[in-house]
Amino acid sequence: MEKGILIETCGSYRRGMPASGDIDMLITHAKYTLDLKGKSDPLRLVDRLVAQLKKQKFIIDDLSSGILKYMGVCRLPVLPPTSSVKSNSSSIKPPPAKRRKLSQDDSDDEKTEDDEDEGQTTDDGESDSDNKFTYKKHNWKQKKKITAEKATKSKKHKKQGNSSEESDEDEDEDDEDDDGNNKKEEKEIIQPLARRIDIKLVPYESFYFGVLHSTGSDEFNRKMRIIALQKGFTLSEYGLCLVGEGGTKSDFLPVSSEKEIIQPLARRIDIKLVPYESFYFGVLHSTGSDEFNRKMRIIALQKGFTLSEYGLCLVGEGGTKSDFLPVSSEKEIIQPL
Repeated sequence: MEKGILIETCGSYRRGMPASGDIDMLITHAKYTLDLKGKSDPLRLVDRLVAQLKKQKFIIDDLSSGILKYMGVCRLPVLPPTSSVKSNSSSIKPPPAKRRKLSQDDSDDEKTEDDEDEGQTTDDGESDSDNKFTYKKHNWKQKKKITAEKATKSKKHKKQGNSSEESDEDEDEDDEDDDGNNKKEEKEIIQPLARRIDIKLVPYESFYFGVLHSTGSDEFNRKMRIIALQKGFTLSEYGLCLVGEGGTKSDFLPVSSEKEIIQPLARRIDIKLVPYESFYFGVLHSTGSDEFNRKMRIIALQKGFTLSEYGLCLVGEGGTKSDFLPVSSEKEIIQPL
């Protein structure tokens, strides 16, 4: 594929949904600009991407094919039958440890050792089952002697042991063949899931607007367009532009990310520092509305007060004002009025 290509998979997965009914892909290149929108694609980006996906056997059927948009059917990968096993590590058992096959003489020796071990006691008169550590401490020389005898006997029966191992390996191979056949049968039963796939070519300047629109949801897109109109913009999947007098529109605003699309449409936030004594007056004033604040000030004047966002004070003769009345809540502001 051409260097400098931008591809993004949009839709439900991108906005955090657990499932998606189809796949939406957007593709663009710096050479495909708004001037070529709806006309032609000199790079044939859609055709080349579809060819690559068909080569990988991801796309399995065509619904509609064009220079600027492709609609088809894709096949999801088939998970192996072992995927049905729970991934919980506690349920996975380690493979059994490899053990040397013992001859009849070896097994007899082990039985003899077990019988001797069961009847053996420690210096304190305790049995081996009651004090294993003491037993091991006092009998390590005897254990070493028994191990040497077992090694000597095993050499005599080496040929017999090898032949038995070969027969067991043949049986294991037969089992593996059976397992392999079973796996083939399971693969034939499992059918891959098919999903719709849409691939769309968008102008390079409109790529992030297209990504934002195709990620959705429809309700999100509708609300974003309403907010844009309230802020004096018009928003579409191709761009964001200012609306002037008479409905004239400016050129699309240049952006390099989805964040830069949302920033002009974001709600304004004001943070104001007020004196401690004026805090509840400021809260009452900022809660508003403007009509409520205007009526409150008229009532305060009728009652012989003057009210502002900084405090409430009495108005005396000659227009003299007292200090702000101390309050500890909005309720205490309203009570005198």
